[in-house]
Amino acid sequence: TPVTQELVSVYGNGGWVPLTTDKNQWLEFDFLGPRTLTGLMIVGSGSGIGGEFDQPSWVKTFTISYSHNGKEWNSIVDKDGQLEKFKAIRDSSSIVTVM
Repeated sequence: TPVTQELVSVYGNGGWVPLTTDKNQWLEFDFLGPRTLTGLMIVGSGSGIGGEFDQPSWVKTFTISYSHNGKEWNSIVDKDGQLEKFKAIRDSSSIVTVM
């Protein structure tokens, strides 16, 4: 039976926001053992979170890399062996499921 887990709250008062807005930001999750991930739900940040980050923001594309030991990483690639670039969201309030 699949398990749904919210890793970063999309409905609470917080979430992950990078300190800088460049293309070199990343998140790392340690699942403490092998897991099968079947999808990700991604949502942007609307205005109203306060402070320095009080502006709409979202991720347009992303890649996924995985590791069994946290040192050696492999990236998900497409059928041609190119780095798979997943499309995320197009505005600050949409929720997109990537499978």
